[in-house]
Amino acid sequence: KGGSKAEGIKKLVDIMNIDMNDVYAFGDGPNDVEMLELVENSVAMGNGVEAAKAVSKYQTGHVDDNGLYEGLKKIGLV
Repeated sequence: KGGSKAEGIKKLVDIMNIDMNDVYAFGDGPNDVEMLELVENSVAMGNGVEAAKAVSKYQTGHVDDNGLYEGLKKIGLV
């Protein structure tokens, strides 16, 4: 309660001692904007809201058209 995806990522990164440069986030909704702003390697889905797309480093296709897979390829994780 009162948290966000961004706050959750910050806590997990701290607990696991992960470099923020190694964190990737995919999002499509208004509730993802804060997370996409936080994470350097951010990917907005093609079906996402404009606010998510505006703050993301990368954009990919629609989730129903293999957008997640295409995004993973685009950022070099597959």
